[in-house]
Amino acid sequence: MRNITLRVDYIHAERLSETKPEHVDVQVQLSIPSREPKWEARSVEIPYTATVNTSPPIFSITVKGRALIEGPEEEIAKLREEFSRKKVAMGIVQAVTSFILFEVALLARELGFPPTIPSISLPKRERPPPGMAPV
Repeated sequence: MRNITLRVDYIHAERLSETKPEHVDVQVQLSIPSREPKWEARSVEIPYTATVNTSPPIFSITVKGRALIEGPEEEIAKLREEFSRKKVAMGIVQAVTSFILFEVALLARELGFPPTIPSISLPKRERPPPGMAPV
């Protein structure tokens, strides 16, 4: 069983505009590994870089860090073999992506751009006919 620990080494968040247009496209790019991983018998340290930009340019966020994966030698050897074939285990990518999206949402909020939350529409309640009241 693998244990994944995520660490942030570098954060850059910059507001590029004071205006907030109605429609903003957000581009997220995750590079994993962003450099050569550091392999040991029972662990591997995989560097990552995430960059978030908007169109039109309103803010820019860059987060760099490392994912430390610890586990039995057999699992680490299997990960190394996958990396040699340019494959990253989906569980590692999902863990880093979830972590990064949360961190980016916090940073964007601090820049004054809260994440958009879709509005929830409740079904309209029908009124009972006159003379009938709900119990």
